[in-house]
Amino acid sequence: MRLTERRLTLRYLERQLLLARSPMGSGQAVRLLLGLQAQYSPSPYLALLARLDGASTTGLEDCLRDATVVKSTLMRGTLHLVAGADYPVWGEIWREQATEHWSRRCPGLDEKTAAAVAEFTREPREREELRAFMGELTGDAVTPRELLHVARALVPLVQPPPSGFWRHHGKASLQCHREPPELVGPAAMGRWLRAYLTAYGPADLRDAAKFAGLTVGRVRAGLPYAGPVERLEGPDGRELLDVPDAVDPDEGVRVPFRLLPKWDSALLAHTDRGRIMDPEVQRRVVNRSNGDVAATYLVDGRVAGTWSAGEKGAAARLVLTPLVRAEIPDDAESEGVRLLRFLYPRAARHGVEAAPFDGDPLP
Repeated sequence: MRLTERRLTLRYLERQLLLARSPMGSGQAVRLLLGLQAQYSPSPYLALLARLDGASTTGLEDCLRDATVVKSTLMRGTLHLVAGADYPVWGEIWREQATEHWSRRCPGLDEKTAAAVAEFTREPREREELRAFMGELTGDAVTPRELLHVARALVPLVQPPPSGFWRHHGKASLQCHREPPELVGPAAMGRWLRAYLTAYGPADLRDAAKFAGLTVGRVRAGLPYAGPVERLEGPDGRELLDVPDAVDPDEGVRVPFRLLPKWDSALLAHTDRGRIMDPEVQRRVVNRSNGDVAATYLVDGRVAGTWSAGEKGAAARLVLTPLVRAEIPDDAESEGVRLLRFLYPRAARHGVEAAPFDGDPLP
């Protein structure tokens, strides 16, 4: 089966919960979506707001409190919220690659060293405290800035609450996650690959590797363990993989207006992001120098601009800045007010406005 551009986009939006909001809970959504980017503390909450009927700050914070969801450095070496039930296996995948890398730099790393780090981080440790401990273990084999990377390669480290809470910006501590993984090696990779295809398919192995921050060879080794897959032909002729019996929305379906947060994973899941934004828009949304990804809005399922919000006195305002010439749909007003009420619950007035399109999406 060959997918048109439209059908590829709709398949993708369907499993990203962006065609229709879901009534599922926060923990279930985090697991279904494989994880939520958490470099910026409000982003996971706003990602769920765009996708769930009952999204709330307390819902996700409760999941963090009871470890239904945990926060850790995972995909692409960045912070994510992932399901606590999946974390032992997900963490093992990244630690396997990281351990290979750092073992070449620090030949003395072994099980005894890992056991020492695990014992030291039985209780939450501040970053500087852990960095000092790792410095004693490794000597001058790595730079001070690399010491925490070595620690993460040795043991699975999570950031316990209040890290991950709504608008929390304080210093995060690190603690060893004690539950051992039930799968390792290619079998663990296969489980992750299937979860990736469920959340971000149709996709190919390069897409999965880029999103994960792993080598294509490591991802390919997991394919025999990923279970049955459907092989499709993308609009450009590439072979794409998907989970069998995926929902295939009608090409005429109306795609609702949606507001996505900074670093939303829907924008970062593939080598070719053309299914959701045009190349000239990508260059404006994704800052290559520092990796920043702007807060965006979707019109008919594609990134059409960026947004910003603020509060002054009793009034909250959302400003849409278009990057392409596209009519702002009628539901933008209600979506914008919904977002403003979430961001600024004390505001008495809410306004949504669109800046004029200047005809040039690039600076």
